[in-house]
Amino acid sequence: MPPYAIYNIPKAYQATESLLNDSQRSLENMIIASTADPVLKLTLVEANRYAELHNNSAIRDALKVRSFAARKMIMRDSEITSQIAMVNDEYSKWHMMRPCPPYINYQIDNMMNQIIDRHRKTVLKNVKSLMFCGKKTQSWYEAFLIVYLLLSTLEHATGHQQRYVAEAAGTNRHHRIDFVTRSYLEEWEYSAEILITHFKCVLRGHITFLQAPNEAAYSHEQANLDPQSVVYVQKVAALLQDRSKFFNGSFKHRWPRRTARYLSLQSQRIL
Repeated sequence: MPPYAIYNIPKAYQATESLLNDSQRSLENMIIASTADPVLKLTLVEANRYAELHNNSAIRDALKVRSFAARKMIMRDSEITSQIAMVNDEYSKWHMMRPCPPYINYQIDNMMNQIIDRHRKTVLKNVKSLMFCGKKTQSWYEAFLIVYLLLSTLEHATGHQQRYVAEAAGTNRHHRIDFVTRSYLEEWEYSAEILITHFKCVLRGHITFLQAPNEAAYSHEQANLDPQSVVYVQKVAALLQDRSKFFNGSFKHRWPRRTARYLSLQSQRIL
């Protein structure tokens, strides 16, 4: 008989984390290929490059949070589902798949949340150090990459939750899901505001993106940016300046519609 629950939790946790780590790069490539946002594309590429150059950077954990959050789906053909028989029925939606029983799906989802939360706590601990350190002229760039990745994660979670509510429309569970979703969105909106406010008002990290070329060159030197990072900053600043017409008045009101599009615009407000 197929298993109906995972009994060796430590082993399953290790297998889940190994699968996430092994699929991280492909997940990042999937995000880059699926997004129409050139700023996110550039930021993911630059964050990966920066993380490879700085082994102890919290950007590594921020990238894991962003990519692992996109991996909320049934795990197939992994160590966890290897004992589940493959469905060989061409009329079934599970044809040639290994669908998890509901409780195993819940256990896997819970383990994934624990893994993401562990990296999230590491990121927040490090980003606080960057925000309140005495060397703000050196830490603004790493803080920007981290904050932008976290904002992108909030945007992804918002869109995912809204699709989940839409799928439940007209069912008995819609009211309960809609109520929970509204509390989620309020928390995520507050989190985005906190991240942006600290980056702009505490770290003053957005100023470099708005400086004249000669002033920006000094800031780049203080932050020890290499030529590729300088090019990235210049490209991002130009892209966001082109979008400035969307910012005017976009943030004068709270979320009456609570859309992922709103959070996407709010994420751009970091500069």
